[in-house]
Amino acid sequence: MSGLASGAARRAGVAAAGSLAGLVAIFAVVTLAGIDPVTFGVQVLNGLTLGGIYVLIAIGLSLIFGVMNVVNFAHGSLWMLGAYLAFAVVGASVTVPGFGVIAGSFWLALLVAPLLVGAVGFGIEYATFRPLYGRNPLYHILLTFGFTLVFVDVVEYFWGSGFNSVAPPELFLGAIQLGPAYFPKYRLFVLGAALGLSGLVWVVLKFTNFGLIVRAGSQNRQMARSLGINVTWYYTGVFVLGAALAGVAGALSAPLFPIVPSMWTRAIILAFIVVIVGGLGSFRGAVVAGLGVGVVESLGSTYLPEFSGYLVYILMFTVLLVRPYGIFGREESVEAAETNVEIDRALPTIGAKSPIFLGALALFAVFPFLTQTFLSSYYLGVMVQALALATLVLGLDLVTGYTGLISFGHAMFIGLGAYVTALVLVNVTGLLPVAILVAVVVTALLAWAVGFLGVRVGGVYFAMLTLAVAQIVHQMVFDFPSLTGSNDGLGFALPPVPFLNLGDTTTLYYVSLLTLAALYLLAVRVLRSPFGTSLVAIRDSEHRMEALGYDVDKYKRRAFMLSGAYGGIGGVLYAMYFTFVDPTVLKWTVSGDAIVMMVLGGMGTLYGPIVGAIAFVFLRNGLSIYVSHWEFVAGAIFIFAVIFMPRGLVSLPFDALRGDGAGGSSTEEPPEPAANPQSGGDGDVE
Repeated sequence: MSGLASGAARRAGVAAAGSLAGLVAIFAVVTLAGIDPVTFGVQVLNGLTLGGIYVLIAIGLSLIFGVMNVVNFAHGSLWMLGAYLAFAVVGASVTVPGFGVIAGSFWLALLVAPLLVGAVGFGIEYATFRPLYGRNPLYHILLTFGFTLVFVDVVEYFWGSGFNSVAPPELFLGAIQLGPAYFPKYRLFVLGAALGLSGLVWVVLKFTNFGLIVRAGSQNRQMARSLGINVTWYYTGVFVLGAALAGVAGALSAPLFPIVPSMWTRAIILAFIVVIVGGLGSFRGAVVAGLGVGVVESLGSTYLPEFSGYLVYILMFTVLLVRPYGIFGREESVEAAETNVEIDRALPTIGAKSPIFLGALALFAVFPFLTQTFLSSYYLGVMVQALALATLVLGLDLVTGYTGLISFGHAMFIGLGAYVTALVLVNVTGLLPVAILVAVVVTALLAWAVGFLGVRVGGVYFAMLTLAVAQIVHQMVFDFPSLTGSNDGLGFALPPVPFLNLGDTTTLYYVSLLTLAALYLLAVRVLRSPFGTSLVAIRDSEHRMEALGYDVDKYKRRAFMLSGAYGGIGGVLYAMYFTFVDPTVLKWTVSGDAIVMMVLGGMGTLYGPIVGAIAFVFLRNGLSIYVSHWEFVAGAIFIFAVIFMPRGLVSLPFDALRGDGAGGSSTEEPPEPAANPQSGGDGDVE
């Protein structure tokens, strides 16, 4: 241990000397460029403070992935939960027999919030993750996405959707003089606490029996188990530790940021940017990249304010282009993060001549008459919305179910399709076909560009890239208010079309139905073509296809481009129904809802996502009448579907016909976490 410690000390000394030399060089350049070095230095410190928060979040995220091979999409919401719990504890007072009234304080919150968030992490891992061990890592991502929906609605239920805040502790009120500048004491405390906790986690992983067992288990679980070690419980400890780190980061952030339910979105995006830049599963990568991202954000907001919302994304795109596995990552870690999809091949393909397809089409054809006779025309409008979303989800299934690429940002396609349709009709021409053509071309080109950047890495890297691009598109709506109307949205009038009154809901319903049916049959045709069979072969074994000489990335890019075009057509239908578009169609929840619909209906079937979209939209509209927090219900349904019904609603009748009630894992032995030999080793912790 002493040898390791001395080696680590030498490397730390070299890193410190290099950092000091770099800072001197930077200040020399700053001075020569005419920038005030004092202001520059203060902004660097501000950036390091932000970076300290990012480091704590990213370390937990990276640790869970590095040891358990689990991508915890709920990590940002655990951070949000920590901030809200800190807010609650600071404002609480409890009467304890024998001790009187104990008033809440920041220091109590700093202790309680991580413990409670860690307890939540324990519940998640023990109750929901363990049944999924042994399944594809994609299900872990989907499951944690469901928890995000639940947590957001939980905090809205208890604390509302407005802004909340926490004052810094009295000990760290005011500013401290650092040479010619003054800097807030609390920010220095946050920076010191973040670095101290990071160092403590490193020591625990490096020099304790717990860390030794965790690293041994991650590299060779069978060996550790043969030595009598219950590795499963150590993995539980790792998940709890990661969750607690998110909780303490949330508590530290409470006096720095407004506490709102949407705060998790930026946190999880930045955390993933940090681990992508630093290297997924790399401890030192998380530390260096976390601090670097914080500094880039701080300096950007001061010196390049018009681009400040995009700089960290540019940094991530640059790293993905130059070194896809991150600065300190390993090429193998990209493969470890892949999320190849396993499809139930027993579910049949339904083509144009199938009695099921023809029967469903006949049922949809009489739907307007049924609603007008037995229900109300309101449900016809709901069905038009469902068909627009089904078009989006059908495209999502093409890339996730048949290519293995999971997208967390498909809202950008339906949103961009709707915005482009409206913008062309308002500003360019009143010809609807031209607007539709431009919308489809623009969304397809955007999808091609995202695919060009992301398909090389795939897995969670691709998922986070799509989420980041979707957030950029969403932000652009606010950065160009004269064009998009910002929060007020953009309204337009539907131009006349010969023989069609698209302003009539029934007419629009049939147009939407025929469009969806045509796109469905096109997707079936594509998947039966050599291109489609190649996509399925790539999903099943990408390396085998590469060995056979196929350009796998080209196939994936084309599939994603087709998926984006489907989303654009969904946006056109959406815009024609509402004749209005606003930023809500670009929100992350639309992407989340699309994933929920796909999994709920049955991923990798084409018809399953359509069933899921219709079921989801009607369930949401029905329950929203009685339940104000719909997202909580959606998240709970999604979690249930992932655990107990991974093959979706469409598998139920086929299972019943076969007498097969199995819906989950078919493994007879208790499932266990997948080992990740690329992370958690000595080199990684160093």
